[in-house]
Amino acid sequence: AYAEAEHANVSLSASYERPLGILPHQIRGSLPQFSQITLVGHSSKSCTACSETVVSEYRNRGMEFVLQAINHPTYLEDLTGLTELMKSANTFDLDWDKDGDAIDDEDEFVEI
Repeated sequence: AYAEAEHANVSLSASYERPLGILPHQIRGSLPQFSQITLVGHSSKSCTACSETVVSEYRNRGMEFVLQAINHPTYLEDLTGLTELMKSANTFDLDWDKDGDAIDDEDEFVEI
């Protein structure tokens, strides 16, 4: 048995037929404000857990899919396109300003 999370396109103010109310993806708390924030995350097409590609493969192949994901460390990244995304990010050329690395005398730290 598992607890199904709410869909991201459903309004949180809608009434639910569950005994304990909504089941959010995350609950974040703030101690200074003594409050909680309920967050709903939208799935990404590159997510290795909840993307449509991964869910579809799991539903179609079941344990064969799980075993392949366990036995091949990059299988999920390859399936969702993360491998290509990381390769393209690594080839992105950054033009760093070499002069910006020098510490100016004006930028001194002030002790409090």
